[in-house]
This record gives sequence, structure tokens and C-alpha cells, in this order.
Amino acid sequence: MRIKHPSENICGYCGYSFYSQRGLIVHKNMVHKDVDENAEQSTEAGPYCAECDVKFISTEAYKRHMVMSVKHTQSTESINGCRVCGATFRDAEELRLHHRKEHPKRQPKHYRAKAVTKWPTQCEHCPQEIENARAYWKHFRTMHPNENYPVQKKCVCDICGKRFTCNALLTIHKRTHIGDRPYKCSRCDRACYSAFDLRIHQQKHSDARPFPCTLCAKAFKRKEALERHLKIHSGDNPYKCEICGVAFNKSCTRTLHVRTVHTKEPAPPRKRRNKINK
Repeated sequence: MRIKHPSENICGYCGYSFYSQRGLIVHKNMVHKDVDENAEQSTEAGPYCAECDVKFISTEAYKRHMVMSVKHTQSTESINGCRVCGATFRDAEELRLHHRKEHPKRQPKHYRAKAVTKWPTQCEHCPQEIENARAYWKHFRTMHPNENYPVQKKCVCDICGKRFTCNALLTIHKRTHIGDRPYKCSRCDRACYSAFDLRIHQQKHSDARPFPCTLCAKAFKRKEALERHLKIHSGDNPYKCEICGVAFNKSCTRTLHVRTVHTKEPAPPRKRRNKINK
């Protein structure tokens, strides 16, 4: 309402306009309550907008008013003006570059605060030394899959109790409980819980394989698939069975081993096993 509709309730201190007189009064009492008498007197000598009949305390406020007020922006074909400082540009691309350079978004200190860890550090479950946070997460996933990753999780699902590191992941997780799949594929009937899952799915419709193996003729659609494939050539078997000690190069193969050998579950159908191995 403030941005799209013209209004005569304009703040002379910062140049913003408000839909009602009450909104302007509340704005002045909250944002400009510390403005002294000298600043109010300087408004009389500041820039003046004849069309809106408003005097401004500074040139910056006047420029911001000129690029934000609908009365002025509708009178021209297009105004690429900065809503922060009031500068104008020839096109939207110059405005975008100006915003990134002059007015970058700064996250508050408390936003997603993480514990400060000095690298390299030693794993709390084994004597191996980890060089950085990315390697620490990968090490936990491969060597300690049954241990809890040491990250503070504040977002808790009120349905199943599962915890997440941020509210965005919690929102995506809740869709699995209600069956909400808002991201639909344009080439088939598949629908996904998140945009990332949809992008991964759409790779199946593409014939492009941008990740080739340098040791054989195979190529893959995803970088993760190439990394799993390279373990076959290196002979690395990081996924070890905790019951019998047999090591595997894939986590799904280890899971299938535990289910069929140790828990005596029936083996999956042949097609499914071929799909897992593939």
C-alpha cells in the first residue's frame, strides 16, 4: 500500500511515504524521535517538492522521495532509482550492481550463529585430525554414521520431533507429513517437496552428462555420482560394517549387507538390487 499507491503523507526526514496520517505519525515517533530542534529548523531550508508540497531535511531524503513516490515514477516511462540513497541509473542492471556494491545485506550477529571452531581439529570419536568444517561433516558421515553430528539444532518438528538447523529445512520436512509437493515437473507427473529435489529429478530427463570419469569411458549427470564411481578405481571402502568388519565402497551396499546377512531380512527383488548397484 505504501509503495504502490500515491499518498500525501510523506516524511520530510527520510522521504518515505505512508498510506495514512496515523502511519506517518507512528513512523516519526519511532524512527525520528531523537531528531533535535536544529534538524527541524533546517527542514525549512531543505529541498522542496512543489508537486507534493513537502520540504525535506536533506538532499538524500528528497532523492529517495523522487524515486519512490508513485506520483513521480508514473510521470516517466521508467525510473531505475535506488530506494536507499535515491541515486538513479540508466537500466535495472546498473541498479542491481549498485545495490550489491553500495548497500550489501548484512546479517545480524545472532543470525544462524555457529560455534567457533579452530581448524584443524581432532575428531571427538577417533584420533583423526580434520582440516576444515566440510571435511569434518564428510568424516562424520562416512566413519561415524550412527553418531550425532555436533551441531546445535533449534528447529523441532511438532509432529515427529525431528530437529533441524534452520527453519527452511523444517518447512520442507513438514511437507512430507501432509503430502504437500508444490514443485511439479513440466515433463512428467512427478512432484517434489523442494526446488532442489525438482532440479535433481529434471536431470533424469536430460541426456547431458557433464561429469566424465578420467579413468574409464563412463560419464555422470551429477558430481556426487562421479565421486562415488571413483571409489571403484581407488579401491577405497570407507563404509565398514560394525558387526563383522566387512568394508564397502557404497553406503547402500553396506545397508543391504546388514539387512540381508545380519538381520536376516528377505533380499529385495532383483530389479531393485540392480537399481541400487547401478
